[in-house]
Amino acid sequence: MKPTPGRRNDVGIACPTCGCRHFYVTHTEPLRDGRIRRRKVCRYCGRKVLTYEIAGITAVAVHRPINSSQAPEK
Repeated sequence: MKPTPGRRNDVGIACPTCGCRHFYVTHTEPLRDGRIRRRKVCRYCGRKVLTYEIAGITAVAVHRPINSSQAPEK
Protein backbone atom coordinates (compact mmCIF):
# COMPACT_ATOMS: atom_id res chain seq x y z
CA MET A 1 0.00 0.00 0.00
CA LYS A 2 1.39 3.36 -1.01
CA PRO A 3 1.39 6.24 1.47
CA THR A 4 -1.29 8.81 0.79
CA PRO A 5 0.11 12.25 -0.14
CA GLY A 6 -0.32 14.74 2.68
CA ARG A 7 -0.92 12.02 5.28
CA ARG A 8 1.72 11.23 7.87
CA ASN A 9 2.11 7.81 9.45
CA ASP A 10 3.52 9.18 12.71
CA VAL A 11 0.46 11.27 13.65
CA GLY A 12 -1.20 10.38 16.94
CA ILE A 13 -0.11 8.09 19.71
CA ALA A 14 1.10 4.51 19.61
CA CYS A 15 0.37 1.89 22.26
CA PRO A 16 3.42 1.52 24.52
CA THR A 17 2.89 -2.26 24.66
CA CYS A 18 2.20 -3.35 21.07
CA GLY A 19 2.76 -0.20 18.94
CA CYS A 20 -0.79 -0.19 17.54
CA ARG A 21 -2.21 3.28 16.74
CA HIS A 22 -5.89 2.35 17.08
CA PHE A 23 -7.70 3.11 20.33
CA TYR A 24 -11.21 3.13 21.71
CA VAL A 25 -12.00 6.23 23.78
CA THR A 26 -13.84 5.14 26.92
CA HIS A 27 -14.09 8.48 28.74
CA THR A 28 -13.53 12.16 27.87
CA GLU A 29 -13.40 14.91 30.46
CA PRO A 30 -12.57 18.62 30.02
CA LEU A 31 -10.33 20.01 32.75
CA ARG A 32 -10.37 23.46 34.33
CA ASP A 33 -7.08 24.48 32.76
CA GLY A 34 -8.41 23.91 29.21
CA ARG A 35 -6.88 20.49 28.62
CA ILE A 36 -8.92 17.40 27.75
CA ARG A 37 -8.34 14.12 29.61
CA ARG A 38 -9.20 10.97 27.67
CA ARG A 39 -9.13 7.38 28.83
CA LYS A 40 -8.33 5.06 25.94
CA VAL A 41 -8.04 1.31 25.38
CA CYS A 42 -5.84 -0.21 22.67
CA ARG A 43 -7.96 -2.14 20.17
CA TYR A 44 -5.29 -4.79 19.72
CA CYS A 45 -3.89 -5.64 23.18
CA GLY A 46 -6.36 -3.93 25.54
CA ARG A 47 -3.76 -1.73 27.27
CA LYS A 48 -5.39 1.21 29.06
CA VAL A 49 -3.74 4.62 28.73
CA LEU A 50 -4.61 8.08 29.93
CA THR A 51 -3.92 11.03 27.62
CA TYR A 52 -4.00 14.77 28.18
CA GLU A 53 -4.69 16.89 25.11
CA ILE A 54 -4.52 20.63 24.66
CA ALA A 55 -7.47 22.00 22.69
CA GLY A 56 -6.35 23.50 19.39
CA ILE A 57 -3.05 21.61 19.26
CA THR A 58 -2.85 18.28 17.49
CA ALA A 59 -1.97 15.12 19.43
CA VAL A 60 -0.27 16.36 22.57
CA ALA A 61 -0.51 13.24 24.69
CA VAL A 62 1.08 11.60 27.70
CA HIS A 63 0.92 7.84 28.17
CA ARG A 64 0.24 6.70 31.69
CA PRO A 65 -0.98 3.32 32.85
CA ILE A 66 -4.39 3.62 34.49
CA ASN A 67 -4.26 0.72 36.92
CA SER A 68 -1.32 -0.02 39.20
CA SER A 69 -1.13 -3.69 38.15
CA GLN A 70 0.81 -2.71 35.05
CA ALA A 71 4.54 -2.10 35.34
CA PRO A 72 5.55 1.58 35.28
CA GLU A 73 7.28 2.83 32.14
CA LYS A 74 10.90 3.95 32.35
